[in-house]
Amino acid sequence: MHATSRLVPKLLLSTLMATALSLLACGPQPAAEAPADGKAAAVAPKATEAAAAKAPGGLLPLPEFKPCAGTAHPQLPAKWEAVALMEDFFLNSFWVGKFVYDESAQAFRFSLVDQYGIEEDLLVTTDRKLYRLTGGEQPTSCTYLTAKSPYTVPSRDWLDAGAVCVGQAPLLNRQQQWWKSPSGQGANWFWYDASNKLPFRSMYYVDAKPTTPVPIYEHFTFNYFPTFKEVPATNLAKILASARAATRPRRSPRRSSPARRSSRCRKRAPTPSSTPTGSRRSASGSPGSPPAPRPRRCRRSGPTGCS
Repeated sequence: MHATSRLVPKLLLSTLMATALSLLACGPQPAAEAPADGKAAAVAPKATEAAAAKAPGGLLPLPEFKPCAGTAHPQLPAKWEAVALMEDFFLNSFWVGKFVYDESAQAFRFSLVDQYGIEEDLLVTTDRKLYRLTGGEQPTSCTYLTAKSPYTVPSRDWLDAGAVCVGQAPLLNRQQQWWKSPSGQGANWFWYDASNKLPFRSMYYVDAKPTTPVPIYEHFTFNYFPTFKEVPATNLAKILASARAATRPRRSPRRSSPARRSSRCRKRAPTPSSTPTGSRRSASGSPGSPPAPRPRRCRRSGPTGCS
């Protein structure tokens, strides 16, 4: 990986770590050991419910799985930014990613950093050109990597054509729509915020094939999006224009061939008979004799195009 300037501040990383721990805390908890006395076991649930009702705050209620408010696929904004916690399929580690999408620029930027400080900052276009950026938020330089990027620009509809919304239930006190894709097609599950229709979490059951270009987040089994928002503008068009200008190949200067230059010189060279006699003095000063012809120099054509 290519280590460049720090892309994600330590404060953001620590905040996201805390978010990850809170998300893990929401998972299933180990069941309590059943008491030996069957009668006590029968009374225990009622006692627990009573204690929960009396205690301030009590226990968290079980989520209510309701029908989805709508069945149309959520469409993401034309311009958006997101921060993601990304869990690897195989490695015991996770990454923090920052994503910027701009439909008008036909580009997608993804900046990654792991807990060891390994960083990557890449820009991919819809025609699969891939650039590495350096310099932070406002890059100072770029490197053209390939015209066949293994990563793609995501579409505004992340769901598979066969995905369906199976229900709606809260996660971290936010109503989420639970979308299920057919097995073997994209993500198994997507969770979308029911109010703004933006992604909250995705789960991929298998890693993407190296021969199938996909967006970067499909190479991670879990993606949490603590921040996902629509933005009025991005700097991707400006970055892409600079990247293309910096990596545009130079045109070699055009020069006329020696044979053509010699031909032009011969045609333009004056002959002694073309000069009227008696009109000029010769080099020796005697009148009446024609002067010696002055050889003309043929100008060499200079370079053209971009230097």
